[in-house]
Amino acid sequence: MELETFKSSYGYYNFRMSGGKPTEEMLNYLKTNGYRWSGKNRCWYPATSEAKNVELNEKFAGEFQKRFFAAENKTFGQELFEREQRKTEWRENHGLAEQALDDDV
Repeated sequence: MELETFKSSYGYYNFRMSGGKPTEEMLNYLKTNGYRWSGKNRCWYPATSEAKNVELNEKFAGEFQKRFFAAENKTFGQELFEREQRKTEWRENHGLAEQALDDDV
């Protein structure tokens, strides 16, 4: 089975699987994380406001691929991980990590 991950016109990651039906575990994982099936577009899309959160959506896309398609799609998960590392480094270099902690207090 192959997984295609693509961004919708709204900027969210959607999933399309080919080469077989998703397993029950995959279906449950998608559903519990706020995704729904679109028969018209033949893809899984984020349906809840939490799933539509851009950062959470990116994180979930990487986790989903890592969990179910790790051998096939390592690069996408690695790309998301590296992007998060770059964001963290940039915040630390610009003193924003400490500022965010001070705002919470």
